[in-house]
Amino acid sequence: METTTNIKIPSNRKERVKWLAQKFGQGSIIVWADKTDREVKNEFTSMYRLYNNMKDFDEEVTPSPCIICGSEVMWITRCGCGEGLAILDKDDPDYEKRIIEINEESNRPAERRTPV
Repeated sequence: METTTNIKIPSNRKERVKWLAQKFGQGSIIVWADKTDREVKNEFTSMYRLYNNMKDFDEEVTPSPCIICGSEVMWITRCGCGEGLAILDKDDPDYEKRIIEINEESNRPAERRTPV
């Protein structure tokens, strides 16, 4: 993996944003879009000192295998909804469906239990 230590220090907004994208990935560009030139320069200056000698962002992150058995590690969420049912973001495709299900369940009358 290549680092950006061999290039000259970026001196304008375009070069600074390009360097930041190399270090933190293309998704980070949105962070810099609404900042002024001065804000980008200030952020870049502090980031450059910290990250210049670090490896560039790698889009292809491979999962770490278990050091005991060597197989791929699977991460599962668990919450009050159950295993694998956690919704962590409102943009999750299942978010609306789950909200409707929860509302329907809360509107159902409770079943009457007969004493034994």
